[in-house]
Amino acid sequence: MDNNFSIDNLKQAVLMYHPSAEIEIIDNAYNFAEMAYADINRIDDTPLIDHALATALILADIRVDEHTIAAGLLHDIIHETDLSLQDIEGDFEPETLKLITDISKLKTYTTKQSELAYAQQLRNLFLATTEDIRVVLVRLAEKIHNLHSITALPQEKRLVVAQKAIDIYAPLADLLGVQKFKRELEDRAFEVLNKVEFETIKNYYDSRYGSQDSTVNAIHDDLQQTLASRNMDFKLYGRMKAKYSTYKKFLAESEGKQTLEDFLDTIYDKIGFTILVNSTEDCYRSLSTLRREFPSARDLVKDYIINPKPNGYKAIHTYITTKNDMPCEVQIKTHIMHEFNEFGPAAHAFYKLVGRKRGSLLETPEEKITQMKELLHWKEGILSDNDATTKLTTFKKHIYVFTPKADVIELPHGATPIDFAYHIHTKIGDRIRGAHVNNKFVGIDHVLENGDVCEILTRNGRQKPSRDWLRIAKTAAARSQIRKSLQE
Repeated sequence: MDNNFSIDNLKQAVLMYHPSAEIEIIDNAYNFAEMAYADINRIDDTPLIDHALATALILADIRVDEHTIAAGLLHDIIHETDLSLQDIEGDFEPETLKLITDISKLKTYTTKQSELAYAQQLRNLFLATTEDIRVVLVRLAEKIHNLHSITALPQEKRLVVAQKAIDIYAPLADLLGVQKFKRELEDRAFEVLNKVEFETIKNYYDSRYGSQDSTVNAIHDDLQQTLASRNMDFKLYGRMKAKYSTYKKFLAESEGKQTLEDFLDTIYDKIGFTILVNSTEDCYRSLSTLRREFPSARDLVKDYIINPKPNGYKAIHTYITTKNDMPCEVQIKTHIMHEFNEFGPAAHAFYKLVGRKRGSLLETPEEKITQMKELLHWKEGILSDNDATTKLTTFKKHIYVFTPKADVIELPHGATPIDFAYHIHTKIGDRIRGAHVNNKFVGIDHVLENGDVCEILTRNGRQKPSRDWLRIAKTAAARSQIRKSLQE
């Protein structure tokens, strides 16, 4: 991420991966944000507009479209200013406005819910209430920049923020396949939560490799010469292993029998390289070359192309010892695999129709969102192999509506405030006269939608329902209570 927070840098970053971007969408969002955020500072005394730009730049790192960038600039517009959603309705295109609206809802839900909810509940909340996966990406980008400025918080608050990053937001980024977000969330949170272990790993790398860049460059040259002999188009990238993933490997494999320093001497993948090629065939040609030139690569192979990870990740992993006697992990993948693995399904090349023009075979955004919701249930053990289709169909038939206190009420599609009221309590159902849905008054026959906030309005005194309510109510429980009240 570029630390020089300017609109020019943001637009340049977007144009690098999307030359035909509608830049006026971003300009409009920035100009509005700059005016709305004027004289508003964050807890660390930095301007709120800088946080908005930083969030948008983080989103540009995963190559999202113009509307998502605009939403990133405006993600605080409702919560940090006196403006309401009604105030800004005429200022943005419908797609941008819908993202801002959904982000505002999600911020409200998660802020209220996070004080009480377990990590699993909050992860479910994100995907169950979000029809557009870009909304979640904006929230993750915001959390990443919050970790950049975490030193401004009291120590106790830092620990809470960092723990949520580890428990909720990094697994969510992993679930969505955005590895770039996952790594940054984990490493920044790890430094806060486990300062000693973080410094141990950092000092180990510094003492063993001196300049990490020079070590990576030496291995890069070795691999470059080897692959160039095959006359294929390829790109080669190298980096040191992320510190938190190193620590997780230590916890999983050392079993308390080694110190962290001793364990670090035993792992192969402290340094990682990525080979990007044009086709799946070239992936296997590259692997064959490595096996021939580096005997250590022959037996240590994990093929995630044939057997992709549950989140769609595809690549070939192998481990080699280079001619300079340096061990490293090598990941081999096509450019399309890499873009999907790193940036997730909402990356620009896959999200917009232009992605189809480039020959992408991935699903539409709606199909991908459905897949991610299904994956969420698998990940939490809700589905088994035998009932996955049935349970997913059931999941699609329901909506999630919130009380003003952010309690989640599950209702069937087509449900009305009557169903919501009777779900809360029979007496509330009997006395309903209307509802506020997302702060707007609606009648009792209003059809609720996924993610709505519903507050029931009641009449004073004892009331009886009308027989017409049986036609409006969608849940068996509500209809049963209406009949019972009518009989009484």
